[in-house]
Amino acid sequence: MKIYTDFDKKVIRYLIKNIKYPALSHIGNLLNPYLDNAHIEIDCYKCNVKLQVKCKLSKQDVDRAIWASWASEKISNLENVILSLVNILQYLEKNGLIIIYTRAKQAKSIVQYGKKLGNNWLNFDFPDKRVIDLLIQYAGKNIIATNELITLEGNKFISTDEIRFKKQYCNTIIAIILSFIIGIMSIVFNIISSNQASRQIKVNNRRYNNLQDRINMVDSLISLDKLKIIELKKQNNKLSKILETIKKTNKEEEK
Repeated sequence: MKIYTDFDKKVIRYLIKNIKYPALSHIGNLLNPYLDNAHIEIDCYKCNVKLQVKCKLSKQDVDRAIWASWASEKISNLENVILSLVNILQYLEKNGLIIIYTRAKQAKSIVQYGKKLGNNWLNFDFPDKRVIDLLIQYAGKNIIATNELITLEGNKFISTDEIRFKKQYCNTIIAIILSFIIGIMSIVFNIISSNQASRQIKVNNRRYNNLQDRINMVDSLISLDKLKIIELKKQNNKLSKILETIKKTNKEEEK
């Protein structure tokens, strides 16, 4: 994930501000705010870069030493600005956020950045040759901001890929949470269903036992009734025998 510095954001906002005026969008105008008391002259044909720093020299060597230290620090800071500027431009171009093109025709062989007023300008060389090469490389080029760069600035310098990734990440987290909740709910539902099934089995068992008790009671009553019937049959047989005996006795007496 690209983290844009305050310097990067200033560069991007400048390019968007001048999107309708690509002639103004070049490395010189981007460097001008950092060229206080400094002047850069680039010979595009001779591939030469001249750096000039304005100062007020006194006759005292101590003042010269102090100034030399200040000038060295200013040159170092300026080199850092140039490298940072080229770095962000190369990144934006690589990701299709800007278009860098070479002007069809360079009107002048000498390109100058920064204002040069008054006297007491001393010449210096950039210690880092990369800075010289980069200044020459970008001297004759303009920069056009794309709609993607405008979108990036509008999204508070968060790229569409990062926004898409965050959405996908959030959707994934939400899906995981929902899956977890559904899993917990399934477990709870199964426990409840199991408890309900267990209670139903107990109820059914009680019903079965009650019915079985009733059946046993009926069987018992039937068994008692059978015994009574058998007993009644026995008594009936006895009575029948007695009647037969009486009949025989009566017949004999009649004779």
